[in-house]
Amino acid sequence: MKKVRVLFLCTHNSARSQMAEGWLRHLAGERFDVHSAGTEATQVRPLAVSVMAEAGVDISRQESTTLARYLDQPWYAVITVCDQANESCPLFPGASKRLHWSFPDPSRALGTEAEQLAVYRQVRDAIRVHVDDFLKAVATRASAPVRTRRGVTSARLDAQSFLPPPSVARAGGDRLPDPTGAPCGQQSSQVLCRRHDKRPALDATRERVNELIEAVLEDRGPARLPDQDMINDGIDELIDPETVL
Repeated sequence: MKKVRVLFLCTHNSARSQMAEGWLRHLAGERFDVHSAGTEATQVRPLAVSVMAEAGVDISRQESTTLARYLDQPWYAVITVCDQANESCPLFPGASKRLHWSFPDPSRALGTEAEQLAVYRQVRDAIRVHVDDFLKAVATRASAPVRTRRGVTSARLDAQSFLPPPSVARAGGDRLPDPTGAPCGQQSSQVLCRRHDKRPALDATRERVNELIEAVLEDRGPARLPDQDMINDGIDELIDPETVL
């Protein structure tokens, strides 16, 4: 499974971006390739490590790095978590999304260590809320149905793998199969399943569509996949209108 790549940025890559990286990796590390960086590198602040450990997240092995090493890499999302980094953030040509989450700098907290820890906990919890919302938004976009030009409902490409299921991608036979494996006649109304006499044309279309998707993934990365509506329109152009019921 190809992981979705996300980069968090702040000025010093010492607290907020480190906590954001830790949260996303902790909550969905099996689906996301997560990194963080700063406009300059310093060190991960001990109080950030401490409050994240309280929440069951270990960021003690994370390192502070500069963003220069990541500029030319493909990203699903580049997310700034401080206003200064947002203002000075350079262009990431390989990023599909550019987001900004504004959090106060906990390293500026004054007072006793206990009072400073209280500020770090507030920022930690606020970041967790934003990461949760981000994961929900990605999941919603991945599963939302899309209406094609001819009114046929199809599912969006999976946000994690960016490839259709094998049963759909390499299917043969005289029908378009249900991805769930249900026999013809038992599928939902959203599944195309009808006998027809144009198997060669459909087989060629399926192969061509998947070749195009794989070529995009190999050459340009998932961050630059075409918009779903463009993909649907392209499929509509390839498939004979009499073939799709």
